Amino acid sequence: MDLKFCLIFCFFGHGCFAHLLQGLYCGLDNCYELLDVTRQSTKQEIARNYRQLAKKYHPDLHKGEADKKVAEEKFMIIARAYETLRDEGSRADYNYMLDNPDEYYSHYYRYFKRRTKIDVRLVVLVCISIISIVQYFSRKQRYEEAIKYFMTVPKYRNKALEIINQSQDGVKKVSS
Repeated sequence: MDLKFCLIFCFFGHGCFAHLLQGLYCGLDNCYELLDVTRQSTKQEIARNYRQLAKKYHPDLHKGEADKKVAEEKFMIIARAYETLRDEGSRADYNYMLDNPDEYYSHYYRYFKRRTKIDVRLVVLVCISIISIVQYFSRKQRYEEAIKYFMTVPKYRNKALEIINQSQDGVKKVSS
């Protein structure tokens, strides 16, 4: 089955879901057709065809502004197809989508479960570090504000000067 089947399925009144597939994988295009490969193609064949198409459509290789824009759009589509087909898990999910077009809700799950895996310990460590840094600077700022307040209020300033004088007198007596 193909995405064309999806459109025919939609046309005969079974509910249109083709618009839901636009953000997944290669959208309504077939990733295999975009890279000019078959389902049985190896990773090396897919990579070779991708490199050939990338050389042809890379935006830096085109001179005119209009040509560059068209090439950039085509390059993005080809790159997305390659990203889908180069990973075995993503490729298996894509093949499942082609074989079972009516299960579009499970396609969303399969597509988005392929996100980058991040170690939970790293996330916890970064969160604790950020919280600690925020606490440190917050307390430092409050300490500096308290010192400024005590230095501007005469009652506290005079008391601090008395304590300093007493400590200096104590040092003089000990040193004599």
